[in-house]
Amino acid sequence: METSSPGLARRLTDRQHRRRTSETASDKRYHYHLIGDIDKDGLTVLGSKSEPSHAIALGQGLLESRSAVDSTQENSFQPQILRRLALTSLVIGAIALAFFLFGIGNPARNYYDEGGYVSAARAFLKDAPNPNPEAPPLGKLLVAVGIKLVGDGPLGWRIASAVCGSLSLVAVFLWTYFLSKDYRIACISAVLTLFNNFLFVMSRVAMMDVFLVFFLLWGLVGYFGDLNFGQLCAVLDVQTTAWSLILALLVFPLISYSLTFWPLCRSLHLPFGVHQLLAMNLFIWRFHVAILGNRFIVSSWYSWPFNLSPQRALSYLLGNPVIMWGGLAALVYCFQRFWKLLVPAEGLVVLLYAANLLQWAVTPAKCSFYYYYYPAAMFLGVAIALTLHSLPRRIFGVRISLLVLSAAAIVFLWCYPRMAHLEAPWDCALGCWS
Repeated sequence: METSSPGLARRLTDRQHRRRTSETASDKRYHYHLIGDIDKDGLTVLGSKSEPSHAIALGQGLLESRSAVDSTQENSFQPQILRRLALTSLVIGAIALAFFLFGIGNPARNYYDEGGYVSAARAFLKDAPNPNPEAPPLGKLLVAVGIKLVGDGPLGWRIASAVCGSLSLVAVFLWTYFLSKDYRIACISAVLTLFNNFLFVMSRVAMMDVFLVFFLLWGLVGYFGDLNFGQLCAVLDVQTTAWSLILALLVFPLISYSLTFWPLCRSLHLPFGVHQLLAMNLFIWRFHVAILGNRFIVSSWYSWPFNLSPQRALSYLLGNPVIMWGGLAALVYCFQRFWKLLVPAEGLVVLLYAANLLQWAVTPAKCSFYYYYYPAAMFLGVAIALTLHSLPRRIFGVRISLLVLSAAAIVFLWCYPRMAHLEAPWDCALGCWS
């Protein structure tokens, strides 16, 4: 055994030497493959001193050609995405508009706050004094357009709300797609928003909130659509200057808001200037700070997310509990993901919901109403959809999204007869609310 030890040691040493030699050769072959020194790939074996620089040039050429192909494929793919989004948007908008217009003539009288806004719209058309100076004019001007086109009746009063409501649903679909890059999730978000009860009720009444939400959502679509499919406003160069943010977030909105007062000043034969604008908006501010409201329908902002009592005077408005409460749970999940993983989409939805709700905590107005929750509630369906995007699709073989959509649809159908002002006995076809 002792005499055989040196031989064994030599054999082990030879084996290790051969192994190191083969690994070195393998590393060289791998290195040559990286720089392009492989005959079978159509590249010649270089033996001169210029081999490294020539190989690098060849590699750069290959990378540039590959990136060009990828860019071509991406450019050819974008029109396909845009066509699909456009077609889906048309379908969603048409279905929503037909759904909102069906039976929109009920009730055939002004109800809730319609009387003040419809009267102001009529005054626009007659160049008469404004009977509703406590609200900005744009929404009333849109109601006036509806009356001018369709007639001074229930359909004419409410058609502008129905159009803007259906377009708001399209905006939710597009915005969710831009956030998630997932067509299925965008469709889920649109369906949940349609069933949240707020959109249905506010799209069938001649009030101002539906116009506010319409412009809010399409502002988001415009910004995120440009991020996804275009270049950020090259004229303003928004990525490099703080002035661009001031223009986008302060100057342009202020100019746009001011211009909405021009038709009102024209109809009242008043000069359109800074002094008149300040006077009108100061009156609006003082009115809303001083008014006490009807104590029977006034509610605090912090009660809205958990409210279970319908606002009977306003089409029995009650947010769909599946979406209202499920949306709150989804917001918690989205905030957790944003906090841990810095996922911007989830963080943005949480921020927009919180901003639209918490503004009522600091407003000096002495009264607030449940329907003020409408803008914030519109982000709950988006939060649920984004949560489903990051969860497993199935639990015990059943799609989670199907369960959520089914539950939301069932609750919406139960609320529908009252929200749609159906006549007896259909108003209690699925049970009467106490």
